[in-house]
Amino acid sequence: MPFIENDKGEIKINKNGLNVTLLPDYKDVTVTFDGEEYYKLQNGELERDYCSHSLRIDGRFSVNGTDLLNHHNCFTFDSDKVLFLKLNNDLLLLSDRGALSISDYYSSVHKNWDLSIELSDKIMEPEEFGERADEFSSFRYYQPDEQGLEIYHNQPINKNDIGLVDLKGKSILDFDMKVMNDTLLLSHKNNTLVKVENWNTYQPAREMMLAFNDAIVSNSKCIASICNSEDVIVEFNKEKAILSTEQLFDAVRRNNLSEVENLLSMGADVNIRDKRSWAPLHCAADNDNKLDISRAILNRNANIEARTNIGETPLHIANAYGQLKIIELLVDKGASLEAKTND
Repeated sequence: MPFIENDKGEIKINKNGLNVTLLPDYKDVTVTFDGEEYYKLQNGELERDYCSHSLRIDGRFSVNGTDLLNHHNCFTFDSDKVLFLKLNNDLLLLSDRGALSISDYYSSVHKNWDLSIELSDKIMEPEEFGERADEFSSFRYYQPDEQGLEIYHNQPINKNDIGLVDLKGKSILDFDMKVMNDTLLLSHKNNTLVKVENWNTYQPAREMMLAFNDAIVSNSKCIASICNSEDVIVEFNKEKAILSTEQLFDAVRRNNLSEVENLLSMGADVNIRDKRSWAPLHCAADNDNKLDISRAILNRNANIEARTNIGETPLHIANAYGQLKIIELLVDKGASLEAKTND
């Protein structure tokens, strides 16, 4: 309980190690933490503003439980339903509008939990939150064998459970996904490894997650509400593109042409930026040995005038490193000779 009334009529409040005692002769008191109103004592009745400063969940978030307790008293889902899932010591909350992963919830903060969830039709107070977290949904576990995996349809015994296909020994980059004749097909290096039948016609078939060694694919709408049969494929392709883009920089720096071409064919964003706002073409422009990689990137419509945080174009990089072959290629492709840096 966030507050306790003792036999003297005193009300004691504890929040993140700060203790406040309200004496019985005080009838109108406001208690604030970090400048935010949490409790009001009016005419002897204690009221609490459960969502005075909320974290809105619209998309995918991963946060530390202690940080949540220190900076928020609520989080908001624009939905009327949230599923609670336990992943090791983490708590995963899924709705049709987003997902929130609270790291170390079960190992460090669940006993001191004091946050609410604001749903579209009600506020779930901390006590109910704790009960739901203790009665979390679980997974129906699937793992392909040497012959693959065929699921007639995903139908867990407990309707709150979610199917989990374990592919942790393999990279998502080696997979393709499509729907054919009402069956979801997941192919690994051109060999069908997983089939889920009744994919289009049976909504619970889509209530599942796919766990690869470098990504977890799911669609929160499919799990918490109702989704289209293509929604999981959209999430799969999005995760694959994100990961391939992250690996593109590394492949360019290692001057691995075949890997760069493979990642580009998977949909890696050729104009993605790193912390310095370098694009892959900047990374390729620093060495004439990367001439073929530079050409491959340009053939994918890379922005030849992309600028770093200090205004450098790929041509500036090639010039700074004295890479004449790269300079010739960039100029031939139309790079501006008049471009200036921010200095």
